Amino acid sequence: MGTVKVILALAVTWGVPAKHGNIPNDYVKAKMEEHLDIFLSVPIGMEIGEENLRSFRVQSPKNIVLRLQKSTYGFKQVGGLWSQLLHPELIDAGFIQCIKDMCAYFKRKISDLVVNLGYARKFLGMRIEYGKGFGSNWTTKKQLTTYCVTLD
Repeated sequence: MGTVKVILALAVTWGVPAKHGNIPNDYVKAKMEEHLDIFLSVPIGMEIGEENLRSFRVQSPKNIVLRLQKSTYGFKQVGGLWSQLLHPELIDAGFIQCIKDMCAYFKRKISDLVVNLGYARKFLGMRIEYGKGFGSNWTTKKQLTTYCVTLD
């Protein structure tokens, strides 16, 4: 929540509207940790054919459990797994992780400053371009940008 407060404070200070973006199906893109096995019973309505039941050597779908291969909503670990997946992509894109708030990433160029909220599913970003005037920086253009990272 601290990162959101910082970005909203920057938006007010710089006069930039704050917006957020959403990455659909983000949590299911994160792989499960190797030492973490989660098993589920067969969901109601899922049909398992007779041939599959014979190959599993069971009489009923009630005797079958499913092992998750990808993360899913509802587990407390998914936010961390998503962050582990997202972190290298942001670093490769030139972002630097904030030391005080591990959920915040920023990118500094000569022409702009980017502040990005990169935790879990929401992205919040701003880009400000500065020009030189009378020996100090002044804002010449303000633009809100949302950064999206494509993950396979």
